[in-house]
Amino acid sequence: MGESGDPAVALLDKALFEPYLEPSEQILWVGRPGGSKGSMRRVPEKSKKERRAEAAGYVILIVILIGAYGTEVGSKHHDWSWSRSFLAGAVTVGLMLVAMMALLFSMKLVLIAGRFALSPFHRQALNDSSYALTDLRAMALRRSQSGALRMSSYDSVNKPRAMLREDGSGNVIFGYKGGLFPRWGGRRTPNASCLVLENIDDAAAVYRLAQAALEERALLKAQLMDAAP
Repeated sequence: MGESGDPAVALLDKALFEPYLEPSEQILWVGRPGGSKGSMRRVPEKSKKERRAEAAGYVILIVILIGAYGTEVGSKHHDWSWSRSFLAGAVTVGLMLVAMMALLFSMKLVLIAGRFALSPFHRQALNDSSYALTDLRAMALRRSQSGALRMSSYDSVNKPRAMLREDGSGNVIFGYKGGLFPRWGGRRTPNASCLVLENIDDAAAVYRLAQAALEERALLKAQLMDAAP
């Protein structure tokens, strides 16, 4: 079993989670939020080739939008000059993109302000939290609130995500996939409960452990389906 921090504390945390375990469920890791600070970067979920193809797709889409709008402008003003139509489309689509980015930036500022206002309560909750990773799910509980277990089952999660610092600490996120605000989780995966193992010192190792456990779980499910009559 892996652990984060003091071995004695790890044994206490393991004992906290044991009453919630299924008969054959095994704890792979236990830990608590650490004290690391600093900016985090999202671990890429796609290869460089996939990201380049995605970026090329966005560029092609923007060019198509510019051309389509420019054609519409040209038809309205009976001016089919390619350069003028394309310029009109480029300006319009550019302004739309700027407006969209400004809106998203404003929304992110609101989220940051809200997070800052709630940070004292959030720190208190983190200081009272313990985490566990098993071969079936990720779990978290508040030590002062017996029975307040939160979990995210591997059966409803496509893959974990991670936000890591250079020292390997950070967040491991279950039940969410990439979105506009990856620091806060992004878009929710259908039928999955979101759970963030937040600010753990060995997040990189836990992320790899979670990936391996999820892949093993998926392989086992596939084998059971193949064996079914």
